[in-house]
Amino acid sequence: MDGSDYGETKPYRPSNGTEGDMFEDRFCNRCKREAKYRRTGDGADGCKIATAVFIYDVDDPKYPKEWVVNKWGDPYGRTSRCTAFRHEDDPGPSRPRKPKPAPLLELMS
Repeated sequence: MDGSDYGETKPYRPSNGTEGDMFEDRFCNRCKREAKYRRTGDGADGCKIATAVFIYDVDDPKYPKEWVVNKWGDPYGRTSRCTAFRHEDDPGPSRPRKPKPAPLLELMS
Protein backbone atom coordinates (compact mmCIF):
# COMPACT_ATOMS: atom_id res chain seq x y z
CA MET A 1 0.00 0.00 0.00
CA ASP A 2 1.47 3.36 -1.04
CA GLY A 3 -0.58 5.53 1.31
CA SER A 4 -3.01 6.73 -1.36
CA ASP A 5 -5.35 3.74 -1.08
CA TYR A 6 -7.02 3.81 2.32
CA GLY A 7 -9.41 1.01 1.49
CA GLU A 8 -13.18 1.15 1.72
CA THR A 9 -14.62 4.17 3.51
CA LYS A 10 -17.80 4.69 5.48
CA PRO A 11 -19.20 7.72 7.36
CA TYR A 12 -17.26 8.61 10.51
CA ARG A 13 -18.75 9.82 13.76
CA PRO A 14 -16.59 10.09 16.89
CA SER A 15 -17.69 7.61 19.55
CA ASN A 16 -17.28 10.12 22.40
CA GLY A 17 -16.29 13.71 23.16
CA THR A 18 -12.60 12.94 23.65
CA GLU A 19 -12.36 11.22 20.28
CA GLY A 20 -14.25 14.14 18.71
CA ASP A 21 -11.87 16.66 20.30
CA MET A 22 -8.87 14.73 18.98
CA PHE A 23 -10.39 14.66 15.47
CA GLU A 24 -11.12 18.40 15.59
CA ASP A 25 -7.56 19.11 16.79
CA ARG A 26 -6.16 17.11 13.90
CA PHE A 27 -8.40 18.58 11.19
CA CYS A 28 -10.89 21.37 12.03
CA ASN A 29 -8.58 23.44 14.23
CA ARG A 30 -5.99 23.65 11.44
CA CYS A 31 -8.32 23.79 8.42
CA LYS A 32 -8.76 26.67 6.03
CA ARG A 33 -12.56 26.21 6.20
CA GLU A 34 -12.57 27.06 9.93
CA ALA A 35 -9.88 29.78 9.86
CA LYS A 36 -12.29 32.73 9.62
CA TYR A 37 -14.46 31.32 12.41
CA ARG A 38 -11.39 30.99 14.65
CA ARG A 39 -10.61 34.67 14.03
CA THR A 40 -14.14 36.09 14.38
CA GLY A 41 -15.99 33.60 16.60
CA ASP A 42 -19.04 34.13 14.38
CA GLY A 43 -20.84 30.84 13.81
CA ALA A 44 -21.87 31.96 10.33
CA ASP A 45 -18.18 31.89 9.37
CA GLY A 46 -17.72 28.27 10.43
CA CYS A 47 -17.33 25.14 8.36
CA LYS A 48 -20.68 23.76 7.22
CA ILE A 49 -19.27 20.22 7.41
CA ALA A 50 -18.38 20.51 11.11
CA THR A 51 -21.79 22.02 11.86
CA ALA A 52 -23.70 19.29 10.00
CA VAL A 53 -21.92 16.55 11.97
CA PHE A 54 -23.65 17.81 15.11
CA ILE A 55 -27.05 18.22 13.44
CA TYR A 56 -27.51 14.96 11.53
CA ASP A 57 -27.29 11.34 12.56
CA VAL A 58 -24.56 9.33 10.85
CA ASP A 59 -27.23 7.34 8.95
CA ASP A 60 -28.99 10.47 7.67
CA PRO A 61 -28.41 11.17 3.96
CA LYS A 62 -27.53 14.79 4.90
CA TYR A 63 -24.68 13.65 7.18
CA PRO A 64 -21.40 14.98 5.72
CA LYS A 65 -19.70 12.59 3.29
CA GLU A 66 -16.34 14.25 4.03
CA TRP A 67 -15.90 12.69 7.49
CA VAL A 68 -14.91 9.10 6.78
CA VAL A 69 -13.39 6.12 8.51
CA ASN A 70 -11.24 3.78 6.44
CA LYS A 71 -10.67 0.07 6.57
CA TRP A 72 -6.86 0.28 6.41
CA GLY A 73 -5.94 3.65 7.92
CA ASP A 74 -3.16 5.96 6.89
CA PRO A 75 0.56 5.17 7.28
CA TYR A 76 0.29 6.16 10.97
CA GLY A 77 -2.58 3.76 11.69
CA ARG A 78 -5.24 6.48 11.95
CA THR A 79 -8.45 5.44 10.28
CA SER A 80 -10.60 8.60 10.43
CA ARG A 81 -10.12 11.67 8.27
CA CYS A 82 -11.85 14.64 6.67
CA THR A 83 -11.55 14.51 2.91
CA ALA A 84 -12.18 18.28 2.65
CA PHE A 85 -9.26 19.20 4.93
CA ARG A 86 -6.91 21.90 3.65
CA HIS A 87 -4.34 23.31 6.04
CA GLU A 88 -4.96 26.99 6.75
CA ASP A 89 -1.47 27.86 5.44
CA ASP A 90 -2.03 25.93 2.19
CA PRO A 91 -1.72 28.48 -0.64
CA GLY A 92 -3.98 26.35 -2.83
CA PRO A 93 -3.36 24.62 -6.12
CA SER A 94 0.15 24.98 -7.49
CA ARG A 95 -0.94 25.27 -11.10
CA PRO A 96 -0.71 28.81 -12.50
CA ARG A 97 -3.85 30.78 -13.08
CA LYS A 98 -4.91 31.57 -16.62
CA PRO A 99 -4.09 35.19 -17.45
CA LYS A 100 -7.05 37.48 -17.87
CA PRO A 101 -7.51 38.59 -21.45
CA ALA A 102 -6.59 42.19 -22.13
CA PRO A 103 -9.50 44.53 -22.77
CA LEU A 104 -10.20 44.95 -26.47
CA LEU A 105 -9.33 48.67 -26.44
CA GLU A 106 -5.82 47.92 -25.09
CA LEU A 107 -5.24 45.46 -27.90
CA MET A 108 -6.17 48.03 -30.52
CA SER A 109 -3.77 50.74 -29.30
